[in-house]
Amino acid sequence: MSQTRCQKIMLICLSFVHLPAPSNSHRIVLNFTFMDTECTYDYLFVYDGDSYQSPLLASLSGNTLPQPIEAKSGKVAKQDTMKETLKHSKRGKC
Repeated sequence: MSQTRCQKIMLICLSFVHLPAPSNSHRIVLNFTFMDTECTYDYLFVYDGDSYQSPLLASLSGNTLPQPIEAKSGKVAKQDTMKETLKHSKRGKC
């Protein structure tokens, strides 16, 4: 008799985008027209600068539209974090 062993695998997917203004004297304002992530699992982080080490402006999750977000440094970085749970089987389907 064969047995199927299943296990859940948690994946965390990160993407990072750097959006510069024409110069440091410019400000960047993000206006959201749509927001829909899986609440408490998927996040959008917005930073006032060019890296995740810059000051955090917003941590967003869910489907509520945020107020406009202003980056005063002339640079904005965003990071998407998505968690996925997959079922993995050594033999057959789970």
